[in-house]
Amino acid sequence: MTELFDNLKPESGYVIAETACGHEGDPKKLKKLIDCVIESKCQIIKFQIFKTFERAIKGHKEWDIFSKLELSEQEWICQVEYAKKNGLHVFVDVYGHDSFSIAKKIDVDGYKIHSEDLLNTNFILEVCKSNKIVMIGVGAAKRIEINDLVKYISDNISHPKIIFMTGVQTFPTPVEAHSIKEIIDLIDKYSKYGVKVGFSDHVEGSQKEALILPLMAFSGGASIIEKHITINREDQWIDYHSALNCGDFKDFMKQVNLLCPLLNDIGKMNSYEKSYRKMFKKSPAFISNLDKNHVLIGEDIIFIKDVE
Repeated sequence: MTELFDNLKPESGYVIAETACGHEGDPKKLKKLIDCVIESKCQIIKFQIFKTFERAIKGHKEWDIFSKLELSEQEWICQVEYAKKNGLHVFVDVYGHDSFSIAKKIDVDGYKIHSEDLLNTNFILEVCKSNKIVMIGVGAAKRIEINDLVKYISDNISHPKIIFMTGVQTFPTPVEAHSIKEIIDLIDKYSKYGVKVGFSDHVEGSQKEALILPLMAFSGGASIIEKHITINREDQWIDYHSALNCGDFKDFMKQVNLLCPLLNDIGKMNSYEKSYRKMFKKSPAFISNLDKNHVLIGEDIIFIKDVE
């Protein structure tokens, strides 16, 4: 996964299609989400693999919610194989040792650790030792917590493939809860450790800003962005709040693939610039035929467009 990690740059336009719990515990719905991502030409899909006890305490209302969303290990094997067979890189959220164990068996391409586990440094280190890409949510994290974590990882692992993911979710999340400046700040502080920075927006999926903010994030230096998807927002599948409809996601990917290459480093003049130069740039010329040995003065020179 070193090659993929190295290729994660703003100009490359890598997008993670986040399925979250949008499958509602139904493998058929999950396959529909995978098919949407395949058709969109997105490069990466992300699943949330978990055991209910990793996310809730028995007797609390969250237990009833997550227990209905949990898929079996065999089901995850089938779904991940299907996604990979169709050319997708597969990342997964892991919430503890059990879900991490399942993900290792499936041989996924990368992991994400939720910001809720930011202080669980031993677990984070264990995941980082997999030598896979590890995204770490830093939403609502204090800088001292991030500082301590990145130093701890760097002291114990050579060349970890870490991506700090910004963003919080409040169902829905207002535009003003996001920050492009945070991306720039994290890059400035942690790129010396080899860390990259990504962006997870959770703007309500029907807002126009849901399409604009991620593009701004790429311009701010984000190496990768994460976008929630659903089949049809009107159906209100779980986690639909910040998700794009399948059709909107496909259109979004077209915009990403069109616009992100504009962030490439400036190199040689492209064909459009050469054509523009030929059409419009003026060149110096003598105002008239001049006698031999004439001493040039400013008035002898004019600037005109070249004539074909």
